[in-house]
Amino acid sequence: MIISTAASQQQDDHNNPSITVLPDGKLMVLYSKHIAGAQYYQRTSLVPLPTTNADWGPEVVIGMPANNTYANTYRLTGEADAIYNFSRCINFNPTLTISTNNGLSWGTSRQLVGTGSGSTRPYPRYCSNGVDRIDLIYTDGHPRDVENSVYHMFYKNGGLHKTDGTLIDSLANIPLDHDGGEKGNVIYPYSDAPWGPGDGPDNWIPTGRGWTWDVHYGQDDAPVCVFQVQRDDVTGSGWSNDRIYYYYARWTGTQWQRKFIAHGGRPLYSAEDDYGGGMCLDPEDPRVVYISTNAANPFNLVDISAVPLRTGDRYEIYRGFTADGGLTFTWTPVTENSAMDNLRPIVPPGHGKQECLVWFYGTYSSYTSFSTKVVARIGEPVVSYKGWAGGFGLTENSADEDEDKDGRSNFLEYALSSDPLNGRDPANPVWTGTAFQFEIDRSRTDVEWIAMHSTDLQQWQQAAVIRAAGLPPSFTAGFTAEVPDDSGAVRVAIQTPPAGGKSFFRLLAKSAH
Repeated sequence: MIISTAASQQQDDHNNPSITVLPDGKLMVLYSKHIAGAQYYQRTSLVPLPTTNADWGPEVVIGMPANNTYANTYRLTGEADAIYNFSRCINFNPTLTISTNNGLSWGTSRQLVGTGSGSTRPYPRYCSNGVDRIDLIYTDGHPRDVENSVYHMFYKNGGLHKTDGTLIDSLANIPLDHDGGEKGNVIYPYSDAPWGPGDGPDNWIPTGRGWTWDVHYGQDDAPVCVFQVQRDDVTGSGWSNDRIYYYYARWTGTQWQRKFIAHGGRPLYSAEDDYGGGMCLDPEDPRVVYISTNAANPFNLVDISAVPLRTGDRYEIYRGFTADGGLTFTWTPVTENSAMDNLRPIVPPGHGKQECLVWFYGTYSSYTSFSTKVVARIGEPVVSYKGWAGGFGLTENSADEDEDKDGRSNFLEYALSSDPLNGRDPANPVWTGTAFQFEIDRSRTDVEWIAMHSTDLQQWQQAAVIRAAGLPPSFTAGFTAEVPDDSGAVRVAIQTPPAGGKSFFRLLAKSAH
């Protein structure tokens, strides 16, 4: 279904809509052309699930103070459903427009970040908890023009804050004077200095310029983000010898921890030699990252200068998973031996699937010239503790309780697919004679099953961690496991039985998120 009219259409891949679910379930869609008019466009559905053009209200034109590009909308339920729309408009800088009546009207647009004199373009990426907070990572400008660092700040309770909560300034006082030092925390610092002893790409890449890709909330709602760094003329002269490097960063509670995680290969084309294949997080589990790269050996991180490309320069997509906060990753291919390129992976928030990856496939010549199609890899629906508990009349905060007094918490009952109201439910781990066996349901993506081992029932060690949704398991040296591709029985075995022959196993279940 095409909801934009001829007046609002423009073949340009900058022109992506932003969809907001209104309190009554109807959809409000905002979209804009790319530097082609001082306005944006809005259509709102007449029903919560529009399936035909007749299900949409008219296209409304909203005037802006300057040429407008992009739309990023977030509804905050904690602010009486105020809708914040972030675009690029005033002074070519990030601009904020707010509606307090579900998009029926919009307030005065205000410049959010102030830098440069009309051609400097900070590039932000946003996310929100949907209640009272909006986060953004952003740059000093376009990496073609500016020696870019990458920054983070967030909006909450009428103020703009650094990651640690320090107030930068009130939203009433925007724009922030970026050039005067009103900035968020630095995630990646630009530097042209050569590395000293102990330095490496986790610190910075000399002359490498940052650009943002994605940001979401991880454990304890701390921000996690991915971004790229580009450097010119790495393997020779000319754009095809430029190289792109992919990074993962997270807020530890006291500082930003960043890691160089993969080679992105070369840029997409000569006129835009900062355009990479793309990367994203899974908003439902930001331990998961997807990248598009045409590097021949994308995970050989030892050398940032000798970075050969795949035969035919083809871009393929990989999924990475980190079990240690981004320090290391396990990678698996999503696409292989493709006839055309796979670019710009995206995972929509709130997808409710074991996997939900969208990207485009085809020939991409420029941002106005492309022959591509949108493809997706969509898994089965997930089960959540909240939904499972509700089926037994339990609250979502009941995970640590033991409803049937059988010594197993409700969350462990959930992890084992047993009945929390029946203490005689037989879904217990067993010893088969050669292995510790328990059943898992891979649709329960909020669970990690942890097999523990002891020789004396006093000292316990982790033997294996089993994860849902096809995420890779972890094993401690000396233990092996048979893990089904789908739901079913997991068997954890010890390779060398301890002296005396005594082995004890127990099962823990913890929240994966």
